[in-house]
Amino acid sequence: MAVIKTQRDEAMTALAERVIPIQQDPEKLGGEPTIGAYRLPVETLLDYLIDGYSVDEFIGIFEGTPREAVVAVLELIKQAVCEGALTGIELEADE
Repeated sequence: MAVIKTQRDEAMTALAERVIPIQQDPEKLGGEPTIGAYRLPVETLLDYLIDGYSVDEFIGIFEGTPREAVVAVLELIKQAVCEGALTGIELEADE
């Protein structure tokens, strides 16, 4: 099946390449970390991946989110893990 890119898709991909992968803005979703400039929480991406969805399935569900933005977030998380930024952090218990 061929993928047809619209002008909007191309514009969103170009935006994803220029934006910081994970952003936090107190006025956007209460300061929750989001995927780039999109109003999509990083936690949502991680929850879907933990539940067994692939990156492509996630992108299909959240149409308009460029693959490049999702991959950039995952690369940043990978880098943080590899650099030890997440070691020694205790998980909060779900209430």
